[in-house]
Amino acid sequence: VKTQATNNAKKLKAALDETNKSYESFADFSGMTKEELLAQFGMTEDDIKDVAKDTAAEKMIAKTVAAKEGIVMDDETYKKLLVEYMEYEDGEAEKMDFEDIEEDFLSNYDVNPRDGMFLEYVKEYITSTAVVSGLEE
Repeated sequence: VKTQATNNAKKLKAALDETNKSYESFADFSGMTKEELLAQFGMTEDDIKDVAKDTAAEKMIAKTVAAKEGIVMDDETYKKLLVEYMEYEDGEAEKMDFEDIEEDFLSNYDVNPRDGMFLEYVKEYITSTAVVSGLEE
């Protein structure tokens, strides 16, 4: 039980670091400080902690779904998803080494690119297989 608590604390710390990095990168891209960006969004540092908790939970859920459903992401799918996620201008990705694309992702999101794309892959799987009911009028 203690090992699980330590592991969860590490995951939460990593999610908090990742979330902070994302807000800092977005603020920098927007020409603001993180504090200015948070104020513009009506958020506080505590809100970032809540986002990080949700992120950590989302990753644990994705790994559980992947294990139960036998979802495996091959290298080709990983590369395709990463390039799509980075939203490069037309033809820009083709001029780059794939390692540079991974570094670009890492510098912007401070999370392992493969982990980030695996989460996206599982989300796509869930979306494609979900049956939604109760929305009929």
